[in-house]
Amino acid sequence: MRVFILDDEQPAVENLEILLQGHPDIQIIGVSTDSVEAVDEIRRCQPDVLFLDIQMPELDGFQVLERIRPISNPYVIFATAYDEFAIKAFESNALDYLLKPFDDSRFNAALKKAQEYSSTAQMKFFYEQIADLLADRPSGTKPYLQKVSVRERNRIRFIPVNEIIWFEADNQYVRVHTMDGAVIIRDSLNHLQEQLDPRKFYRSHRSAIIALEFLKSMEPYFKGDYWLNLAYDHKAKLSRSRSKGLRRLMSW
Repeated sequence: MRVFILDDEQPAVENLEILLQGHPDIQIIGVSTDSVEAVDEIRRCQPDVLFLDIQMPELDGFQVLERIRPISNPYVIFATAYDEFAIKAFESNALDYLLKPFDDSRFNAALKKAQEYSSTAQMKFFYEQIADLLADRPSGTKPYLQKVSVRERNRIRFIPVNEIIWFEADNQYVRVHTMDGAVIIRDSLNHLQEQLDPRKFYRSHRSAIIALEFLKSMEPYFKGDYWLNLAYDHKAKLSRSRSKGLRRLMSW
């Protein structure tokens, strides 16, 4: 089977490559951390199996599927950090998934399922299920997050998102940096990224989402990574794998 890997996190790509190398019947024909560039690559090389992340900058996994069809119809294995409720929805559409972090046995089970779908009849059924999944996605533009709620003792305070400079992952919480200081909320960057306007906020690093309005400058850090200098003397990281997306947004 010919395999393509698309995940915006380079370590995740490398992990899948290592796991696939243990299967002599598998040929890795392409890897990418850029969802926009990957669309053309997938349409060109026509993989049998696509390992696909869901939450990515610019194009999410579903948008990638919409753009490659009908020219390319690979069997899709989602490799995602989504929670169990989203996973149940994927299962109902006969899609397989790898919930990060996953172990070797779970990976091998997903790969075996892909091999079982190699017959024409089964692939036809899978294509129909993919079409149903994409058709069932809500149409129209969803409202973006306008305010972040913060619990403070016996009250809840609301912070307008246009006052937020950046979000920083802090273990099981998120530190929200504003003009007036920082507060902690119980949330995840993945969940926040889904709700924020991508024209105004950018996931610059697995541990950071920045407000583009407050981006002032950037400087090299280490091995292709950067420091982003934000307003009010804040700094956030920009990983090498996410620099292309920011370059497009900022036209540099």
